[in-house]
Amino acid sequence: MRFYLYILHSRQLNKYYVGHTSNIEERPKSHLYNHLGFTSKAKDWVLVYSEEFSKKQMHKPESYKWIKPYYWGAQKLCI
Repeated sequence: MRFYLYILHSRQLNKYYVGHTSNIEERPKSHLYNHLGFTSKAKDWVLVYSEEFSKKQMHKPESYKWIKPYYWGAQKLCI
């Protein structure tokens, strides 16, 4: 089974959201409809990055430490 790390961006909030899924086609879309939590604050989320992994443990939060400086706004994310 394939797993994906993905990054969504909202222009309205000027924020990024980092997630992971086994269904890269549907999961990002689910953030736009009937979703609670952080991504429910905007309806303009766009997939800006995804990376495929062959094992689920490869995309756990510890595995994407390189994103943290961008995710927390310390650096500008250039995709």
